Amino acid sequence: MKPAYFKILFFLLFFHFNGHAQLPQCEKGVTFADLDINNVRARYWASGDMWFDIQTFKNHYEVPKGSGIHPFFVFDLWVGAIDEMGRKRTAFQYYAGRAKNAYFPGPLNDMGDTFPEICNEYDRVWKINKSTLDSFRLGLLSEVPKDILEWPARNNPHISFSPEQDLAPFVDANGDDNYNPMDGDIPKILGDQALWWVFNDKGGFGSPTANKTVQIDGHCMAYAYNTIPELQNHTFYQYTLTNKSQLRLDSVMVGMSFDACLGQFDDDYVGCDTLRNLGIFYNGDEIDGDYGENPPILGVKLLQGLPKEDDTYSNMYTFWNREPAFHVWGFPESNNDAFNGLRGLSKNGWKMTYGGEGFNGGLPPHTRYMYPSEPTDANGWSECSEENSPSDRRLFMSTGPVTLQNLEQTTFHFAVLWVREGIEYPCPSFAPIRQAADYVQALFDEGLITNIEEKPTTNLQSSTIHLFPNPAASNAVLYLNQNSNQALQKGILQLFDSLGKLVKSVALKETQRNEIELFSLQSGIYFYRLQWEKGGVENGKLMIQ
Repeated sequence: MKPAYFKILFFLLFFHFNGHAQLPQCEKGVTFADLDINNVRARYWASGDMWFDIQTFKNHYEVPKGSGIHPFFVFDLWVGAIDEMGRKRTAFQYYAGRAKNAYFPGPLNDMGDTFPEICNEYDRVWKINKSTLDSFRLGLLSEVPKDILEWPARNNPHISFSPEQDLAPFVDANGDDNYNPMDGDIPKILGDQALWWVFNDKGGFGSPTANKTVQIDGHCMAYAYNTIPELQNHTFYQYTLTNKSQLRLDSVMVGMSFDACLGQFDDDYVGCDTLRNLGIFYNGDEIDGDYGENPPILGVKLLQGLPKEDDTYSNMYTFWNREPAFHVWGFPESNNDAFNGLRGLSKNGWKMTYGGEGFNGGLPPHTRYMYPSEPTDANGWSECSEENSPSDRRLFMSTGPVTLQNLEQTTFHFAVLWVREGIEYPCPSFAPIRQAADYVQALFDEGLITNIEEKPTTNLQSSTIHLFPNPAASNAVLYLNQNSNQALQKGILQLFDSLGKLVKSVALKETQRNEIELFSLQSGIYFYRLQWEKGGVENGKLMIQ
């Protein structure tokens, strides 16, 4: 009886597993949106791909905006873990999935599955400006903007596909845990402009025994600022990953793979600053084919790594230059390759050796960080001290490890920095990019980057200031008087047109009266935002006749 029993069991299991495997799978997302509010124009796809278009093989991370120069080529996310059954699970791709696609639009359900129709519904990147939110909260709009009405938050009644799970963040005005802008709820974004999307690494049912996916879904918010001059050339990212695998995941690592084309793609160097959790791209010679003399330096700043059980955050775990596919430090070809790479090991498990000797398994001292020295330090370990031939470079850095229980979430933040002022080639000092990294880290630590105002000041005609005349005549002067009974402050007054486009920004002096020329503005309705130097924001509407 046993042989017959096992034959029947084998047949049923084979039919069951292969039946699942034949179910329709999700397609890669094709919808994209651009983050473009400051001096950067960058593109993002609903599958989680950033900057690189696999259809046209073109990159879209332009700095300065309008220059036609794209210093970054592609970003790829890697995730690795060991489940409680001892199996290694990874999700990784390169060139946005051109060779291996790992990610699909939409969330997974609590069983770790999704369906093609769900992926199709979430083949979208949501984009919204803070000025639009402020105008809506102040009651200055005659109808609810589509971006607010269709925000993919929990149980939004205005979209047909919103599941009963937490997705896009929102300000819950009435505390009912459900999103409805008719109740005063609004999207909860970071920055002056934000994009939001959700993706997963499953893409369909597949085999229940498959261990080639981690079964995570990711919520990403890309955001930027145009109200803070020092942040005009930078972009910011918040990732929230959820374990939907039904199992505890141990040794969870997250990797960030960047391919830069710092103008001309084949004359670059890489380096890192381990104390600052900072990866760096810089030019390998004095002149770049696109940027010309003294090209910029690029930085990838880990602002906050994965949170650990002791209420601290993991740092940059490893940093290395990812070589072409055939190299032992090249593109991963298997789960084990990616798992090793996340831990600073080559594809065959060799450790990195400080000083460059023995990338292929040399003797100690071993390290997890490639080229950590200042290029100006002739005795350190950098591409300059090694006198390497400049070429196409690909930066890889990771954070972790942590443990994730079933349905537990984890979040990490990073910034992409572009700095040109104060840089002198060849072998430039990292001081300018370190200064930029320190500045954004200080803002982040103080909560100024991630702080979300939930209640705007409802009227600029307040006890703080008096703005007149309003309505104002075009080609005239607007006056802003600060209340003489209060301490005078500096500030920035911004004017936005009815589409939310910034049309004028004026630095206010620490005087009782400031004059604001309106000579370049047409008649119409404008919204303004006053940011005080010592904190506080006020908003309102201005009519120009």
